[in-house]
Amino acid sequence: MVKDLFCADRGISQAKPHNPQLQLLKLGLSPVKHYNDDMVDRQGKSRGIELVGRDFHCPMMPTPLDTAGTTYINSRTDEDRAHSLNLIQSRKDSQAKIKEYGPAGDQRRQRPALGPHATVTCCRRPQPRPSTIVDLDAPTVRTPAALPTIPKRKRDTSPYPDICTGKSITVPGTVLAKWRQKNVLFTPLWQEAWSGLHSQNECGNGNLKEVRPR
Repeated sequence: MVKDLFCADRGISQAKPHNPQLQLLKLGLSPVKHYNDDMVDRQGKSRGIELVGRDFHCPMMPTPLDTAGTTYINSRTDEDRAHSLNLIQSRKDSQAKIKEYGPAGDQRRQRPALGPHATVTCCRRPQPRPSTIVDLDAPTVRTPAALPTIPKRKRDTSPYPDICTGKSITVPGTVLAKWRQKNVLFTPLWQEAWSGLHSQNECGNGNLKEVRPR
């Protein structure tokens, strides 16, 4: 479970991207990070695409999903935590799809409302979505009527950002590198990786601090 993962304390997010985030990519390692409470949701954007909770999403993602990380850390009951975790996992439909990986961590991303495998419908699409024939042997392909809808905001005026108007955009590996990681923050996969590696690191640090010169 922890293979090819690298864990450090929250200070890693304060370091410059080339030291050590991009170095980890060159070594084939994926960071496992925690963030300060005020950075568990929106962490920045590039050409309109928003980094939320470790990955890039549609800039029109609904507010309850946008703030799900804060909802999680403010939860006081198991029921509240389960609800907020469900919101975090529901962000998947709004993730910008990865079309291609490039050198040095570069990624070509496409908005989630575009293409035959769209995961949402959006008011910012430049033209109506054409009808499609659904293959019953491919149940993951859903009709537009069955997709979550990105609603139009009250003061939503053009010009729209690149992610909403172009077919795809390329996000360099250096962009917001200090916030990006493999597993979605607070999900079971992240919890397992973080708790195991973080405890191991703390134990090792404790042993080192106890070493006294003779």
